[in-house]
Amino acid sequence: MKKKQFIILAAVAASLLAVYLGVSIYSDWKAEKEAEKEAAELQVTDIDSQDIVKLSYTDGEESFSFTKEDDDTWYYDGDDQLPLDQSTVTNALDSYSDLSGTRKLKNADVDEAYGLDSPAYTIAMEDSEGNVTEINIGDMTGEEYYITADGGETVYTAASTITSYMVFDVNSLVQYETFPTIYETIFDKIVVTQGGVTLLDYDAESEEESEDSENDSDSSEDESSDEESLTEIYAGEVGSIYFDDCVDYRADEDELAQYGLDGSSRKEVTVTYEDTAEDETATVTFHMGNVTEEDDSTYVYIRLADSNMVYKVNADDMENLLAL
Repeated sequence: MKKKQFIILAAVAASLLAVYLGVSIYSDWKAEKEAEKEAAELQVTDIDSQDIVKLSYTDGEESFSFTKEDDDTWYYDGDDQLPLDQSTVTNALDSYSDLSGTRKLKNADVDEAYGLDSPAYTIAMEDSEGNVTEINIGDMTGEEYYITADGGETVYTAASTITSYMVFDVNSLVQYETFPTIYETIFDKIVVTQGGVTLLDYDAESEEESEDSENDSDSSEDESSDEESLTEIYAGEVGSIYFDDCVDYRADEDELAQYGLDGSSRKEVTVTYEDTAEDETATVTFHMGNVTEEDDSTYVYIRLADSNMVYKVNADDMENLLAL
């Protein structure tokens, strides 16, 4: 009898569990479908960014546009020689081609009420078939903007970060060159010349050998310490160079002269170091020009040899090389 009751209770429990699991699965499915429906309702644009060949945007005063060529490289239409940072365009397209709003407004039929009759910003994307999608950004409401992508028929709100992908400064579009990371343990040699005159020719390895020889023949510890510090000094100053402020991305001969980077004025610096990534000896040559003061800071103009891109670098970090 007890066994029969147990079987009945087990069957009831199994049935209840099945019902519970069924309800749970259905609830999850329903919630997922509702989330998909809500996401679809908030979808402002849905374009394959790879199909877009033109991007433009304006804030009503300034306008910037970009075109993708057959090699999938983007160019700034205002200057196709500008070394464009490709991520400036691709990051913008990733956002604008798959854009979602935070709210969808109902019965939004008066553009004037949202600033969409005279947008603060307009973004246009054109695909290879000539189809154009235009996003208009109107007034702000709190921390969000009113936006539309169908001429005002549907109005959404979007996070204020929607405008952060639009760059209105030409210099901020530039893809900077990179300067190798050089530090004491991989630093080998530095040669500095100016106008054909050698100002410095320092070989860290030969100095170390010289120090060892001097130490073997009763050289003082102070001399050894001084020689070691030269490697630290020069490696430290070269290692401080970092390109993050381009003042001219296409300087001609006259402009190079103004920066003190013409052949007769500049200091040419060649550094030999160990490239640990490639496991080989490498060299980098750069030019140092005039020193300039801006906002209580002192900078020196620098460019890589054979480059027309000019950068500002903190001069305080390079005082020994500048003093040569």
